[in-house]
Amino acid sequence: SGMSKPEKRKARLPEEDGMSGALHIRLPEEMLRKIYAVRRSRPDRPNLSAVVRELIAEGITARERRT
Repeated sequence: SGMSKPEKRKARLPEEDGMSGALHIRLPEEMLRKIYAVRRSRPDRPNLSAVVRELIAEGITARERRT
């Protein structure tokens, strides 16, 4: 019928900076306010992505310590 299947995307290899891709998520407003507050409290004002990565890493570490 002339319709071909779309090609599947190949998994991307990690970039040289250690970043391997993007993750798009929706967050509750309260959580976003807290994330922005953490960023504002930092004198170096890191970009939002860096703050989110740091908070996720801290949460993972805390969880690993509990188990």
